[in-house]
Amino acid sequence: MINLDIARMQYENIQPQRAVASVHTNTRDEALHRACQDFEAIFVKQMLKSMKGTINKSGFLDGGFAEEVYDDMLYDEYADKMVTSAGFGIADTLYNQLSFSAHSEGDKYKNLYT
Repeated sequence: MINLDIARMQYENIQPQRAVASVHTNTRDEALHRACQDFEAIFVKQMLKSMKGTINKSGFLDGGFAEEVYDDMLYDEYADKMVTSAGFGIADTLYNQLSFSAHSEGDKYKNLYT
């Protein structure tokens, strides 16, 4: 009977640790996915800026510095919307690669601490 009580106490002590570990992993995975989406947005923004650079300006309607700032903010928003709505798949591919390598690195050292 004492052995069952000890086993139950040990089991109850382990459960909160598992719950905290899974919440921490989910938060870390969400942060990694958001970072991958941010990277894809930067890539898309650079692509949009390069595309605009190919358009010849007539000089008739030149907004100067204000136009550059506006275009920069506009391309930030375009890139964010493009990544969150459809995406190019860069964020997903990067996330899969980084999460796989993070989990495999964690598995490599898992037995050292148990």
